[in-house]
Amino acid sequence: MSQIESAKTLSDYERYIRTEELLALQKVPEERSNREELLFQVIHQSMELWLKVVLDEIDRVVGLLDAGDLGQAAHHLRRITLIERHLGNSLEILESMAPADYHVIRLGLGRGSGQESPGFNAVLREAPRLWPAFERARQKTGLSLEEIFEDPRRNWDLWQVIQGLMAMDEYFQTWRFHHYELVKRIIGLEVKSLKGVPASQLRFGVDEAFFPALWEQVPLLTRKTRPEY
Repeated sequence: MSQIESAKTLSDYERYIRTEELLALQKVPEERSNREELLFQVIHQSMELWLKVVLDEIDRVVGLLDAGDLGQAAHHLRRITLIERHLGNSLEILESMAPADYHVIRLGLGRGSGQESPGFNAVLREAPRLWPAFERARQKTGLSLEEIFEDPRRNWDLWQVIQGLMAMDEYFQTWRFHHYELVKRIIGLEVKSLKGVPASQLRFGVDEAFFPALWEQVPLLTRKTRPEY
């Protein structure tokens, strides 16, 4: 059967989603080093796809903030957090893999490492772009961060953006924590990654925030409200 004839047998859904190409990206059974390798590949490939969406959403939020559309910006920040939550939850599926099975797969990774994830590293680079866009939007209101935290209803839309940014931080850190726990459970923390970095170093990334200035306002408000704390 020719390629053209084969294409005619595909449904509109298959052509649009490009299922033939998508489902050909995983190793066929006879190429897998372990029966669990399909799970391992699909989880990581799907993460890269979701991270591609996150990057598009970051760019979208920057544009919305600059256009003054704070409500829509907050909506799309919420979408980012939903994706981040999904990414963290999906690691529970990997935890169902026995460490002995993972080590067979790991031997076939060469020098590959999750630290090389293009989507993850792109989010680390691109997420900070949201802060200058937020600051430009905040400055248009004439309100300081302190004033917004003290009285969120003075500009509720901007407060919703702040909540979106903080949730984005929270769920990204939660995903990183889930990954840290996964590594501890499957590999162990004293083992070095394929890049020579001890797995225990992953713990430091859990505390990294994209928007630290927002988190600094929380204890400031607490101390101002209840000095005895």
